[in-house]
Amino acid sequence: MQISSNIWATHGSTEEAPEQIAMRLHVYPVAGHEDEITSVECISVPATIRDIATIRGASSLGDPTDYPTEGSVWADSGHQLYQSTTLSNNHWIVSVKPKAIMKVGDTFTIRVHYTGGGYQDFYLTTAYVLTDWARISTYYSATMTSTVGTRVASEVATFNTSSLEVVFTKPLDEDGNVLDGLHYSIIAGFVTDEASGDETLPVPGVSNDIEYQATAYPASFTEGIDTITVSLHELVTFEAGSYYYITPVAESADGQRNGEEYWFKKL
Repeated sequence: MQISSNIWATHGSTEEAPEQIAMRLHVYPVAGHEDEITSVECISVPATIRDIATIRGASSLGDPTDYPTEGSVWADSGHQLYQSTTLSNNHWIVSVKPKAIMKVGDTFTIRVHYTGGGYQDFYLTTAYVLTDWARISTYYSATMTSTVGTRVASEVATFNTSSLEVVFTKPLDEDGNVLDGLHYSIIAGFVTDEASGDETLPVPGVSNDIEYQATAYPASFTEGIDTITVSLHELVTFEAGSYYYITPVAESADGQRNGEEYWFKKL
């Protein structure tokens, strides 16, 4: 059983944070008892989101049975979780937009109903609220601003050399200290789409776009106290006319990851 949350936003977006948060509640049956759950519901939801959280799409949730319409209010469907039809052990799941900023200590009470009429209550509490994430601060000596680095073709950051060096910042806690124990990597991929002007660049697909990921500190990584400098030409062969997305990634020991995606074009 778990709760997870992400911010799905394009770099430079002006949309308010509560509109871009994605939160998922997920119940995993004990192995061998997958068929003993008849329904799952939240009988207690934090007051800040209880009446305003809305349903997110189900495309990545294992095609749950009777999943509500995207954008509908979660409360209108009884704060239910829904049974996956494709995940291997019949997960019960829901994804919502909370529409408000969660707080440390916010608690969900999840009631699992079993065959035979019994039920059991479980409690999920937010242990922390992320206020910062890995982000590119400079490329070469140019400052990354909110007006460059987006997926809009006219707003990508550009470079015209064979190499590209970026500096990204390490996530900070609420007191401004670098979060301890994180592993850092970087993801880069490209598209050769001939976009222009206000056209939005496509998200690279797995089948026809190359994705690179450094999973440790390679020679191209230089670690500072609060930043990492990456010489990307040691990881990627840049091609003139191609668009590239670059995402610094900070990952905790339990697999929680964050980072902000940026777009570049090699002139």
